[in-house]
Amino acid sequence: MPDNPLITIRSEMMKLAPEFQAALPAHIKIERFQRVIMTAIQTNPALLNCDRRSLWNACMRAAQDGLLPDGREGAIVPYRIMGRLTAQWIPMVAGLRKKARNAGEISTWSCYCVHEKDEFSFELGDDPHIRHRPYLGPERGKVIAAYSIAKLKDGERSYEVMAIDEIDAIRKLSKAEKGPWDTFPEEMMRKTVLRRHAKSLPFSSDLDDLVRRDDELYDLKEARENPGRRQLPHSLKEFATMPEPEEAKDQTNSTPVA
Repeated sequence: MPDNPLITIRSEMMKLAPEFQAALPAHIKIERFQRVIMTAIQTNPALLNCDRRSLWNACMRAAQDGLLPDGREGAIVPYRIMGRLTAQWIPMVAGLRKKARNAGEISTWSCYCVHEKDEFSFELGDDPHIRHRPYLGPERGKVIAAYSIAKLKDGERSYEVMAIDEIDAIRKLSKAEKGPWDTFPEEMMRKTVLRRHAKSLPFSSDLDDLVRRDDELYDLKEARENPGRRQLPHSLKEFATMPEPEEAKDQTNSTPVA
């Protein structure tokens, strides 16, 4: 009788516990981190079929970022790379906001999507401001924009607004045919404006690395070669302590698994 894959996963995870514990911040206990990992795997069984080393690398990246792969702070998503399933760690909006608060430079940081029936206006110049009154009916219409507002410790406010065509331009750079943009599109829209806004905010170096974490999920070569499209940063700092398999080094034709 073949082994239960969940039992095998749990056994491997227990062996890696010392490495995870060394990477985790003090406020996240290893027992909690392991429970969240198991819940994530049980919620998305496709992770059981991922290359095991990539799965543990994704978990290690989450630990080093000091975030939980709980679907809110971040998520571990299965991708198909050169015919082989690999796992990818993706920080989410709640995770970015949490790290920003912990960095101490930002008091509050929020981001929202704007729908067709919402009342929305914004101005730049000497007195920049955003006014947004969401429509409370059952049909708000399509998303037409997303925005981010940050209040710094000194009281200064910073804004970023992206129209839907700008957001779609970023979405089209994604290497994924199916994945987070299909599963939770508004979350990814909010994250897109958050990422752009982050480049003009005072961040610590580790938070900057976190914001750039999922650069590898986008076709940055295409963005650099298209002068009409705003470029994304292409430098990445490798956080994983275990090497990726050779197949995972080239993600040009990667396809996430829904």
